[in-house]
Amino acid sequence: MAPGDEAGPPREAGATSPEGARSLRVAGPGDARAAEFTADLQQLCRAGVAGLPVDGAVVHLFPGRVTAGVAAASAPSWRRVGELVDTLGEAPCVDAARMLRPIMVPDLELARHRWPAYAEALAPHDVAAIFSLPLQVGAVSFGVLDLYATTPGELGPSDLALAMAIAQVATSVLLTGLRGSHAPGDPFHPLAEHVADLVADLDTSLDRAVVHQAQGMVMVLLHVSLDEALLRMRARAFALGRTLAELAHGIVSGVVDPRRWGDGAP
Repeated sequence: MAPGDEAGPPREAGATSPEGARSLRVAGPGDARAAEFTADLQQLCRAGVAGLPVDGAVVHLFPGRVTAGVAAASAPSWRRVGELVDTLGEAPCVDAARMLRPIMVPDLELARHRWPAYAEALAPHDVAAIFSLPLQVGAVSFGVLDLYATTPGELGPSDLALAMAIAQVATSVLLTGLRGSHAPGDPFHPLAEHVADLVADLDTSLDRAVVHQAQGMVMVLLHVSLDEALLRMRARAFALGRTLAELAHGIVSGVVDPRRWGDGAP
């Protein structure tokens, strides 16, 4: 059942209605609400690219189960990739919205028979894997988060958990509009009071993903087990007065070299 079909009193078109979702696409540059709404979704797309083994991210709007366009993307080039769905009408994200379940395509070449026109259109963009996560509440679809990778491969358990966390926050943004712009208890925005908590959870999930990545790097560089790598990271973070997440970000970015820890280096 689409949001507009639900029984209840008349209400203004908002983020919980198909009309409100479509307005995100057609709103002009002067629409401050739409601009901030889009900025939240763009931030989530960029967070996905930063924390996951993917190269691009797009939020598609699917009020009901019909595409209403791209709401946000991690970069303009990926927005153009996302807009191919409007032209072709076939894609994993279309199936995800209709079936209300994730559609995981770790190797597009092996699945091109399912979306032949879409696979052909993606060829110039070097997309090799797509992970489409529906943004839904119960049986109501609001959109789909598409994650694109230029190399084939599955999402591991921790990466999938992070992707689902990002999708959860994106769903809440679509439901509530601007963070903090609706008073708690607003009946048309039932998750408004929870959005800040969800964003905090996302930040924590991103840090956790970086810690796992750094742990693997330390294991390889120091030729130790995963458990030993984490112990050494914790000891180093304590000695430097840093959080484990801060140290992990340093390792992943290349600023911190675990091989030099015995030399008194950071």
